[in-house]
Order: sequence, then structure tokens, then C-alpha cells
Amino acid sequence: MMSGVLKLVMTLFMGLAIAIPVNTSVHAEVIPTKAENVGEAKEKNCIEKMEMMKKEMKVMMENHEMMKKEMNSLFNDLQESGKLTQEQIQKLNSIKQMMRQMEEKMKHMSSMETDELK
Repeated sequence: MMSGVLKLVMTLFMGLAIAIPVNTSVHAEVIPTKAENVGEAKEKNCIEKMEMMKKEMKVMMENHEMMKKEMNSLFNDLQESGKLTQEQIQKLNSIKQMMRQMEEKMKHMSSMETDELK
């Protein structure tokens, strides 16, 4: 009889253990490891640096546009004054061409950075 009662009590305890949800892996909170935290911090830092670089690039492009306008104005004034030789005019045109190429490269680099973020 004692053996039967013991079996019944054991069965009841087993039933309770199965029926009552405890902190199993399904219910437990997943705590990120230190490596995951470091990885997330590095990723966040990288994103912040990219954002700063984008802002700096924007400022550089704005400064470039301002300098370009000033230089074009000076070039035009010099050409209209008639004091430039043909060789000087060719040098000025060469400088303008180099500036256009640099501008295209900067635009290309700027678009590459933003594409890599996506």
C-alpha cells in the first residue's frame, strides 16, 4: 500500500512539474553575450562614424561649390579684361576641367558611401 501511495504522489508531482510553466528556455530572457554586446557597439560606432563622414562630405561639397563659383567669377573677370594671353586662358580652362573631374570623383565617392550603408 505504501508503494502505491508513493507511486501516486510521484505521479502527481510529475504532473505538476509538467503543467506548471517554469523558467525554461522558452520563457527565459535571452541575455546577449559579451561578444554580441561588443559587436553591436562596434556596429553602432561604425554607423555613427559613417554619419559623421556623410555630414563632413556634405560640408566639403558645399565649400567646393562656393569656391567653384568664386573661381569661375575670377576666371571670367580675367578673361573679359583682355589681359590674359592665350596660354593663360588654356591653363585656366585646364584648371576648370580638373575641378570638374574632382567634383565627379567626390560625387561618386559620396554615392558609394551611402550605397554601402543600405
